[in-house]
Amino acid sequence: MANPVWINDDVVIAKLRSLPEKLRPLLNKSMDDASKFLQLKIRENITLSDHSLTDLRNMGHPYSKRRPSAIHSPPWLIHTQSGRLARSLEYEDRKDKKNVVFRVGFNQKIAPHAKYVLLGTSRMVGRDVLNGTLNQYQKEIMQKISDIKVVL
Repeated sequence: MANPVWINDDVVIAKLRSLPEKLRPLLNKSMDDASKFLQLKIRENITLSDHSLTDLRNMGHPYSKRRPSAIHSPPWLIHTQSGRLARSLEYEDRKDKKNVVFRVGFNQKIAPHAKYVLLGTSRMVGRDVLNGTLNQYQKEIMQKISDIKVVL
């Protein structure tokens, strides 16, 4: 998996750590909802189809470091080519007595090129869609994590 996307908000973390043990299943559900939401938004941001490879070539290779050009906003959106990047998107969660952590990233075995797309190469600009998407939807993600509903 690519470098994980970490959510780090001290207020939310303090709130979650102060929850009684009996509310742990609700926390697990809210974290699962947040990770699935983030995964969905990343998938949307890596499956653009408005430009084909031919279109990008005719535009002068807008992702080249020689002559980069912004063809959409935000600049870290990614066009689908083979579909391997989208198929490699996965998430995992880890739960123990003290922590609930989720990670969203790309499986390098399915899409070994993911790190080059995210970080760039000597010829291509990087498009960090993981952190870009997290920043784009951070408010909604934090709301999902902290919005633990207790029904009495």
